Amino acid sequence: MSDQTSGATHVDGMDAHVVHKWPQMTEIPRFYEKIPINEDSLAARVREEARAMFLQNMSKNVIENEELQQLWVLLEKSCSQTSESYEKQRIDYLEYKRICGLLDPKSKAKEYFTASVFAKLQDKDPNQKISILNFFNYVMRKVWLRQTRIALSLYDITGQGFLKETDLENYIQELIPTLSQLDSLDKAFHPFYICIAVRKFFFFLDPHKHNKIKIVDILGSGFLDDLLELRDEDLNKTREEANWFSATNTLRLYSSYLRLDEDHNGMLSKPELMKYGNLTNLFIERLFDVCITYDKEIDFKTYVDIVLALENRKEVQSIYFLFSILDIKSKRFIDSDEDLNKTREEANWFSATNTLRLYSSYLRLDEDHNGMLSKSELMKYGNLTNLFIERLFDVCITYDKEIDFKTYVDIVLALENRKEVQSIYFLFSILDIKSKRFIDSFCINYFFKAIQEQMRIQGQEPLNVDDVCNEIFDMVRPQEMGKITFEDLISWY
Repeated sequence: MSDQTSGATHVDGMDAHVVHKWPQMTEIPRFYEKIPINEDSLAARVREEARAMFLQNMSKNVIENEELQQLWVLLEKSCSQTSESYEKQRIDYLEYKRICGLLDPKSKAKEYFTASVFAKLQDKDPNQKISILNFFNYVMRKVWLRQTRIALSLYDITGQGFLKETDLENYIQELIPTLSQLDSLDKAFHPFYICIAVRKFFFFLDPHKHNKIKIVDILGSGFLDDLLELRDEDLNKTREEANWFSATNTLRLYSSYLRLDEDHNGMLSKPELMKYGNLTNLFIERLFDVCITYDKEIDFKTYVDIVLALENRKEVQSIYFLFSILDIKSKRFIDSDEDLNKTREEANWFSATNTLRLYSSYLRLDEDHNGMLSKSELMKYGNLTNLFIERLFDVCITYDKEIDFKTYVDIVLALENRKEVQSIYFLFSILDIKSKRFIDSFCINYFFKAIQEQMRIQGQEPLNVDDVCNEIFDMVRPQEMGKITFEDLISWY
């Protein structure tokens, strides 16, 4: 039935009326061409050359900076008689078409002066006008998307519109020198940076583990916007810290991995991962069942995926990841009789699972096995600074400068329930080093010194304490300038 010579398939026994109506349906043309496996073959080389020529021609159709400048000048002149700011300046459809006519006949910008674009940007304006700034930003965005798609396509070896993990790694590796916010990173750290950056793309855009992601999905995700934002030398500190791809965040992840890796073999065992957050032993058992392991240990790549899932729990991809762990029967559902009851039991503070978790963590910290925790032993719980722990021991009841299990449970309750009023009160009493029932810039500066020191140890540039103080006071907005009371914090929450 298959015609190997013509590359088409003849269809026998087809309905007569179908053949009469669509005579071309007597044979189905070939719609799939297998990609040459041998990269050294003539067919593969011809394919690569054709792809390069195609992308080169596509690049020629992208608007250049000179044309964009000309477009903005014309838009600006059309509103030069008004005193309004650019954000408020608007044009109607006739002026829109008039500007199009003023462009160079060969200008590539003309393709954006269509009725559909005008209607899209009108945004229910009562005067049926569009903002010149919105229109120019629209054109800029389109140009950027086209340029970026071409740039990504250069790494698409097969030309199928997908990038594999190695393709994206190569793209980011060549992009790093252009990202000024990453200039402080040591070159030895670059492979880990690339791993962290690539994992975000693949975790969210390839949740079903096909090991490739569509270029159009990369462009639509907004992740590249965050990555390329690091080109800005004057990037706001707050935005830089909130950016997954920033030096601050990637060093944080890498440092936490190194702290957990106690045997320094570059992998994490179950006991080592137990010290990350407050994961239960049953949850970690399932993590190791679901995730790829190497001699029953996980690598840095898997650790980054786990962090992504736990730090973005409301995202669909994270829910999918966590669902696969909770689905212990691998039946694509969680039943209330067994699985859900286990989940509830683990989430219940009074459950055997939780109480054993607490007791086990206490025993792990108690290295001298005297039943009490010293300052140095408590330092290994979470990411507490030495100054914070000093204050904890000042505020809490101690026995020969050590705390007992009861006090340890109080500390865990406060840190695991930080938004509760009682926890806020507990933590406020620690931060109030003057015991004057308010926190001022001196208190913040006192504790922030330790954070700055931790950042230096991790190879990060310390944040400016004055900037941090200003942001805290701006967020809380205390009733009395320069003094944050417990009541101010409760009102803010």
